[in-house]
Amino acid sequence: MKRVAAGLALLMVVAAPVAAKEIYPGPYRAEVVKVIDSDTIRARVHIWPGMTVETSVRLFGVDTPEKFRPQCPQEKALAMKATAFVRELVRPGDMIRLRAVQNGKYAGRVVAQVYFTNVSGDEVRLGRMLIDHGFARPYFGGTKSSWCKEDRKDGHD
Repeated sequence: MKRVAAGLALLMVVAAPVAAKEIYPGPYRAEVVKVIDSDTIRARVHIWPGMTVETSVRLFGVDTPEKFRPQCPQEKALAMKATAFVRELVRPGDMIRLRAVQNGKYAGRVVAQVYFTNVSGDEVRLGRMLIDHGFARPYFGGTKSSWCKEDRKDGHD
């Protein structure tokens, strides 16, 4: 009887619906504190009047070369260029907007679409800019492609 009860309890846990990931549509105004690397920005997010939260924000939907744990010298060099590119677009003190905010897989970090206003006054998605300039690839889960030339199977740099 104990085995039946344990089996039923296990079945209830396994069959329980998985909670959908909460997405907060925003937009949330945020002030750039620091560009950490090409896909992560430290920001002071304005939740509501008089309330701010400082957090790291990872760009949603992109894979960028790793600056801190590169697999090869080419990846490190591209990561440094990509980080410099982002630092030219958004600087400490600049205001950005966060949309589609959700918890990241690492504690204390969120994932969001990050928008900034360019010199022409247009609102631009930062992740799209990185992709358009070759500093990122679209990424929505699964296996990532290598940024190292010797690992590339498609023959392109």
